[in-house]
Amino acid sequence: AFGSDDDLKVLSQGIGNQSLDVGFHEQFHRLLGSWDWRLAPGLTHHFAPFVGLTRVEFEGNNSNTTNNTSTNVGGAIDTWNWGLRDQLQLDLNDAVTFRTGLDYLGQTFGVNFDVPLPIELGSFPREFSRISGVNQTFSSNVFNNASGVYLEAELSPWKGLKIVPGVRAELTIFTFLPNKLPDGTTSDPAAAQLFHVDPRITARWELLPWTTVKAAFGVYREPPQPDQINATTGNPNLVEPRAVHVIGGVEQGLTKDIHIDVQLYYTNR
Repeated sequence: AFGSDDDLKVLSQGIGNQSLDVGFHEQFHRLLGSWDWRLAPGLTHHFAPFVGLTRVEFEGNNSNTTNNTSTNVGGAIDTWNWGLRDQLQLDLNDAVTFRTGLDYLGQTFGVNFDVPLPIELGSFPREFSRISGVNQTFSSNVFNNASGVYLEAELSPWKGLKIVPGVRAELTIFTFLPNKLPDGTTSDPAAAQLFHVDPRITARWELLPWTTVKAAFGVYREPPQPDQINATTGNPNLVEPRAVHVIGGVEQGLTKDIHIDVQLYYTNR
């Protein structure tokens, strides 16, 4: 178990007729577990669950002593995370190892704001009716499920060479819960799905006791932010950003304590 709790406050007074107070509070907590079972000779089961909470709060106040007016801004973002990795590893011999498993990540993302919104917020493109220029309270809540399965092999055809080919398939489902809008109405629930299959391969070759050549190729994706794929604020048909990575390099040992790592990196997005 590990975590942190940080609090920052900035207070300023006497800057002309203005005073400004800003506060920022962040909490981060995680609980991890790990178990390994030897099911049979050469067959190992690894199970690692986790759960965590991240909370970010901020507030600000800007007051004017001349006309006794003030502007307040506040908000909180809560993210619950939970998931696991469940893996089977089969060691056939010193040269061949297979791994397959399941990754799961669940998230709830909640945002609450209390901010001054101008009248122009109701202008084109209008997502809700025109509102008055006073503080408004609204929220957004999203539930995210991501499941991935993978298969990889670790091959050592001869001493000093290791090749790891693999493939990963992942399904991500966003569920948008009904949320209260600044005009007092409630948004409709919505959902969006993303699916992809990506190949990857890495290799390391120890040419000499102090010299290793390495290379890697893979396709990687990152899910869009909830507001980007929400039908109200974004595009539910949005695809995940995709990047093809190609890496090559050399690790060279000069002395027992000094090593040089040189890499060439290419990305096609």
